[in-house]
Amino acid sequence: IKKAEDSDDLIVRMYEAAGGHTRAHIVTEGYQVASICNILEESTESPELCITPDGADIDFHAFEIHTLLLKKQ
Repeated sequence: IKKAEDSDDLIVRMYEAAGGHTRAHIVTEGYQVASICNILEESTESPELCITPDGADIDFHAFEIHTLLLKKQ
């Protein structure tokens, strides 16, 4: 977790370490999940992200890395 380079938003980077397919739920109290972004913090479209009222569900493939952009509510 880190502060975004050019705003007060947060960047959350996660990865799948067990070598399998899984789904994670991240709760983002006080923040809204804006999008998945790339390493340069640019928003990208991704079918792995399902935004919910309290956070997001994210599908991971083996050893996959996802980076989320979170904006303050």
